[in-house]
Amino acid sequence: LSDLGISAILLHSAIESSIINVKVNLNGLRSEEFFEELDKELIKMLERSIEEKNKISEIVDKVIYA
Repeated sequence: LSDLGISAILLHSAIESSIINVKVNLNGLRSEEFFEELDKELIKMLERSIEEKNKISEIVDKVIYA
């Protein structure tokens, strides 16, 4: 059970760090429009990652503290 909770946290961390890496590497883009569209998609990915991590954490907590 703890493996599930830890996996959710690590997956979220991997997604978040990947997003930072993408933003750093694409910072010099000439196309502001492309960067803005990409940023919107990255924000959606991060928000979904947070939601899923929180769902899994809630389930793990319910089982642990039941």
